[in-house]
Amino acid sequence: MAWEKQQAKRKGGSFNWERFGVTKRHMPQSLRYNYIITAIGIVVIAALGFLIGFKPLHVDILWLPFYIIISVPVQEFGFRGVIQATLYRYGRHTSVILTSIVYGAVHFYDPLLVGPTLAAGLAWGYAFYKKPNLLGPIVSHAILGVVLFAFVL
Repeated sequence: MAWEKQQAKRKGGSFNWERFGVTKRHMPQSLRYNYIITAIGIVVIAALGFLIGFKPLHVDILWLPFYIIISVPVQEFGFRGVIQATLYRYGRHTSVILTSIVYGAVHFYDPLLVGPTLAAGLAWGYAFYKKPNLLGPIVSHAILGVVLFAFVL
């Protein structure tokens, strides 16, 4: 029986997408957790805007669909779904922290992004840990990213 399970895995028959947060389970709870994160994030972005100055509203019409439809889901699947879920073997909290550090470090190209992305990564990582569904972090990430790039950066 164990050999049959291994064969099914090799053929993709029992690949578990739910392990990576691709599931309908916990969807409403994930969205609720991330609504709170998004609201706090908008307040932080507004404070950052007041601190460094808001820029005139300008969003590249070609960038926007790419960011929302491709970039954000790929980032969340990669960081929360794959890296964080894989690191759970070292402890759930350790996984959230390590994944968030890597997520923040990836944004080092703009010093203003490192702190907020580390904080957002911790919040999204904790929400994903509590309710393993990627929809909440994807929606929150898309909203906060668009607001940040449209008005501040």
